[in-house]
Amino acid sequence: LIKCQMVLSWKVLNTVAKVTAYIPEPKQEYEVENQRQILESIATVKDQLNFSFQNDLKEEQDTYNYFLS
Repeated sequence: LIKCQMVLSWKVLNTVAKVTAYIPEPKQEYEVENQRQILESIATVKDQLNFSFQNDLKEEQDTYNYFLS
């Protein structure tokens, strides 16, 4: 397995998302199961990034609203 650690940043929002995911190595010969595992791992990374980004946006909005009230 490949340990894939991604740190993505968006300059506009100054938000950083950190995701650690395990992505299986591709086999020398094509195997359907191996490809499914890789696709599932990539989908998991996408879901984790979307979830953490939405939480960051909510926290940022809550902070903004707190200081305006």
